[in-house]
Amino acid sequence: MTAIPNTMGQAPAGDHAWIARFERLLNQQIELCNELTTLSESQRECIGQNDPDALLGVLGQRQGLIDRLRSTAEEARPLREKWSAGPEVQDAPLISRVRGAIVELTGLMRSIAERDAEDRRRMERSRDDLAGRLAGVAKSRGAINAYDRGPRGGPRFQDREG
Repeated sequence: MTAIPNTMGQAPAGDHAWIARFERLLNQQIELCNELTTLSESQRECIGQNDPDALLGVLGQRQGLIDRLRSTAEEARPLREKWSAGPEVQDAPLISRVRGAIVELTGLMRSIAERDAEDRRRMERSRDDLAGRLAGVAKSRGAINAYDRGPRGGPRFQDREG
């Protein structure tokens, strides 16, 4: 006769499986956010050095990470909804790890959004400074051209009485 394992007080393995999968997806998102954080430091350097070519390279790398993050978040969406409804699992360490991952991910995403907003403001200031300098150059050229012009056509007044 085989012994029946005691499962009293434990959730079925299926309940643990979806939560473990949710935890893995959260951890993947955390890793991607950490990579975005590293790239944002490079992005900030490119903005500070006024290096648009390097900035475009960083932005390209960043877009790849954002696409992967979006895909992972989309995959996690039904699990997040199930989590929000309240897991029926009694595994306190697993629940604690998932809650911790959610808090960490939320903090990372907030931090990334704040850095991006600051970088956007820095780029706008840089753009406005450049536009002001270009406008000044255009005015200077206009003034130089006004003084540089020679007489147009022939004489404007003629002495007809001689």
